[in-house]
Amino acid sequence: MLSRFGRRLVLAGLVLAQGLGLARAPKASAGGFLSPSQYMNTYYSLINSRNFAAAYAEWTNPPQTYEQFVAGYGDTQSVQGYFGGLQPGDVNNLVGGVPAVLYGYRTNGSVAAYSGCYYLLYNGGAGGSASGLALWSIVTAEFNQLSYVPTLEGADALIKSTRCYARTDAAGNFVSVQGLLGAYYDAINNRDYAAAYSLWRNPPQTYYQFVAGFWDTTEVAMFYGNYQYSGVANAYEAGRVPVMLFGFHADGSVVAFRGCFRLNYDPWRLPDWAIIGANLQPVSTDFGAPDRQVVLDAMAASCY
Repeated sequence: MLSRFGRRLVLAGLVLAQGLGLARAPKASAGGFLSPSQYMNTYYSLINSRNFAAAYAEWTNPPQTYEQFVAGYGDTQSVQGYFGGLQPGDVNNLVGGVPAVLYGYRTNGSVAAYSGCYYLLYNGGAGGSASGLALWSIVTAEFNQLSYVPTLEGADALIKSTRCYARTDAAGNFVSVQGLLGAYYDAINNRDYAAAYSLWRNPPQTYYQFVAGFWDTTEVAMFYGNYQYSGVANAYEAGRVPVMLFGFHADGSVVAFRGCFRLNYDPWRLPDWAIIGANLQPVSTDFGAPDRQVVLDAMAASCY
């Protein structure tokens, strides 16, 4: 059921390429700036405390009435959820997918398990004033009941293999240039650093330096804009994509960056797109989460 069923899987680090080097902005206190996975944990804490009205209010356009929503938990004693990091969604869109495995503990002693994705909208706040649950809301969800109850290791594997959005085609090429960037941060949120590192063409640092840069980040959230062609046919830099990035750290702080990823296209390689650099600048989080308009402006920025 869409309404059914929330421990955060600890995912690592944010390394941002600045030219050929890597830079990290000073970390500001996150305050109530919840990451997407923290938000989902909080959502299920509302459900487990039977605060259904507050949980129902987190849906932008609920797919069922409040009475149906509450009735869906009539035989549920509690829900335990495990969540991955936000997977970037469509271009110029503030919605992303959060892969999850949910365990529903029923009043009769049985357990049901579900696998799928929640789709969250970044709300931000005027002047960065929003915090806590107000930063995100639930747009929709797509879950299937599993025919078995997975172990925690199995749940971890399911989350890492769940694709809330298609990234590649049958041949292994990216469905879009944004698919490359989505796959890059999907891999980072899954701690699959080898896969993420392989998406660089001529990486500016060693693999061990790359991994070390992610040691204290629990989750990364990214939003991206349209691909911008370099204007030069067959150039090493084929084009750029404007982005907004949030990095959530283990100490509760958050950093934000905006700028452009520099990309190479080579039809003779698989996959065909690769990262060659990024020009990124810090965005202040001193006073809370950036306004959603700041994120929209970052996605619409000119990279040339």
